[in-house]
Amino acid sequence: MMRPCPRSRMALAAAWVKTRTARHSTSKSASSSAISVSRKPCPSPKPALLTSTSTGRSKSATRSATRAKSRAHAQISGQHLHPDPVCRSQPPRRRLQSRCAGVARRPGRGLGYRGRMRIATWNVNSIRSRIERVIPWLERSDVDVLAIQETKTREDQFPFFRFEELGYEVAHHGCNQWNGVAIASRVGLTDVVAGFADAPLWGEATSAEARHLGATSGGIRVNSLYVPNGRNILDPHMDYKIDWLGRLRDAAQGWLADGPSVLMGDWNIAPRDEDVWSMEFYIDKSHVSPRERAAFAAILDAGYVDLVRPLLPGPKVYTYWDYQQLRFQKGRGMRIDFVLGSPDVAARVTGAVIDREERKGKGASDHAPVIVELTDA
Repeated sequence: MMRPCPRSRMALAAAWVKTRTARHSTSKSASSSAISVSRKPCPSPKPALLTSTSTGRSKSATRSATRAKSRAHAQISGQHLHPDPVCRSQPPRRRLQSRCAGVARRPGRGLGYRGRMRIATWNVNSIRSRIERVIPWLERSDVDVLAIQETKTREDQFPFFRFEELGYEVAHHGCNQWNGVAIASRVGLTDVVAGFADAPLWGEATSAEARHLGATSGGIRVNSLYVPNGRNILDPHMDYKIDWLGRLRDAAQGWLADGPSVLMGDWNIAPRDEDVWSMEFYIDKSHVSPRERAAFAAILDAGYVDLVRPLLPGPKVYTYWDYQQLRFQKGRGMRIDFVLGSPDVAARVTGAVIDREERKGKGASDHAPVIVELTDA
């Protein structure tokens, strides 16, 4: 009788590895199956809005780090650009027509988010010229409510459908190629009002300019403001500006009693010396005069709080750079876009960003968007 040949050590080792692999695969498959049955997918919370500490500065390392963090958030959460929406029911689509002094409103799909709410303001300097930058920015920034200034268009020319495709409801108040304000929201848009009580008229006009639009969004009374420029300190337009701000203060003080509210937009005022690149340059110009600064301070004294400055203090933190003389490239800007909120809104602030990147490149507005993130009430 022949004895069987003993298996070589290499053959024995190969058989042992094969057996171990088979057992491990069986165990892993059973474990994975158990997890897939018992685990319920939960949507990730909206990624935290990083407070921008590089705004107004030109250090490439800081900007690169910020971009890397943003990419990391997008990769980790998978929802930085397209979070899971919470659907809200909407009334049948309708369009409200009005005269110049009124307001046009278009309902969107009404998408909202749990956990955090992002509000923003942006002087786009012509919505039709800037729409190809505004829409991609809304997708990237994950903003829930955007106050827009200087739409420079009539109601029938406003690109409502571009916002509606992203799920935003839009209210717009505009008369012609000048001024114009709007609010885009995916957390509701109700009680829309164009203009505030006793708003002054400019020149021989018979109706107020399109400089204010209010609406309730996400439980907050949002006011989109485009404050008159003033032109220069001796121009009659400066008197109009001061009068306009005084009457806004009176109206805004009353809004505080009605619940959470924000005043955000282009104020055309630099309240502090550090808010301009050179006080020597602006000393005899508008935006920094004692009258303008006093009018701005009066609104703060009425009970409103600057929601951004505590997180993004100056100097060299700007929101506007003139197109002329390479002002942006040279860092010669102004801080004139603000988000002021009632104390109950201020208590909810978790982050703020001045998106300086949107001032770069072809077709940019001369203003940068300002974003504030709030926790749920």
